[in-house]
Amino acid sequence: MINTLNPKAKVISPTTLKRDLNGTFQIKFEEVKSRMGTVPGKISFTIDGWTSKNVLSFVSIRSHFINAEWKYESVLLDFVEVDGSHSGLNMSKIFLDCLRRFEIPLSNVMGITMDNVTSNDTFMEHLQAHGIQIVTNVSAANNRVRCLTHILNLSVQDLLNSLKVSLKYEDAEDEEFEDLEDSEDENVSS
Repeated sequence: MINTLNPKAKVISPTTLKRDLNGTFQIKFEEVKSRMGTVPGKISFTIDGWTSKNVLSFVSIRSHFINAEWKYESVLLDFVEVDGSHSGLNMSKIFLDCLRRFEIPLSNVMGITMDNVTSNDTFMEHLQAHGIQIVTNVSAANNRVRCLTHILNLSVQDLLNSLKVSLKYEDAEDEEFEDLEDSEDENVSS
C-alpha cells in the first residue's frame, strides 16, 4: 500500500522500527534518569489512573521539583498499562518500581497528589509500610495531597444534584425545542 501511494517511500521492517524505538526510548530514559539525579531537594508527584473505553487500565506518574537553577520543572516519568486493577497495592508497586528505576529514594518524596478514591488510601498505607521497612517516614498525613479540582468537581456535582438545578445549556435546548414546536404549529395552521 505504501509503495502504491509513493513508490519512492522507504518501507521499514517491523523489526527495525521496534529496534529504533527501543533505542530512542533507552536514550531518553537515561537522560531523564540523569536529570532526576541532579534534583537538589525533595520531589513531588502527581499520580492518576484511569480505564480506557476498551477496558485497559493505565497510570501516569509525573514529577515536580525545583532544579539547581531555582526553576520549576515537571517531568513525566511513567505512563504504564496496569496489570490488574487500580488497587492501592498495584498502584504502590508501580510507584515504587518507578522510583527504583529512576533511582529516586523514597526519602526524597515530598508530596503525592492523587484523587480521592479509596484505593489511594490503601496506596498510602502500603507506601507507609514500605517506608517503615526502610526507615523512611512516609504517610498520608505528611505526604498525601488530595486533588483540589477533583474535590471541587465532586462538591459542585453534589450541590447541583441536591438543588435539582438543571444546567444552563439544558434550559436553552428546551427553549429551542419549544420554539421549533411553535413554528411547526404555525406552519400547519396556515
